[in-house]
Amino acid sequence: VLRGSLLLPRSAVPPPVVLLVAGSGPTDRDGNNPFGGNNRYLLRLAEALAERGIASVRYDKRGVARSLAAAPREEDLSVGVYVDDVVAWSERLARDPRFSRLILVGPSEGALIARLAA
Repeated sequence: VLRGSLLLPRSAVPPPVVLLVAGSGPTDRDGNNPFGGNNRYLLRLAEALAERGIASVRYDKRGVARSLAAAPREEDLSVGVYVDDVVAWSERLARDPRFSRLILVGPSEGALIARLAA
């Protein structure tokens, strides 16, 4: 099971929702990475989106933070596994009546994974 966070804006109408896909390495839902620092870039982006009326979902990658138990064996880990995760999140969000549309956003490796999942 992958764990994530939903941030909703104050809105009377269904907002769009952005699925934030983390970049390279063991990055958590907030954008923190033991090799790149604790800068919380995904959390800050989610907050900025909410201020502009856009919902967002961000999640811990497999094997990271609260998704630690979802880690596959290293030899089974591939870009395809991460793409499948984005597809699963996307399908769930696309069916959710609280949202008007789905947008995939990611930096670095997250951009590649989002593009492959689209």
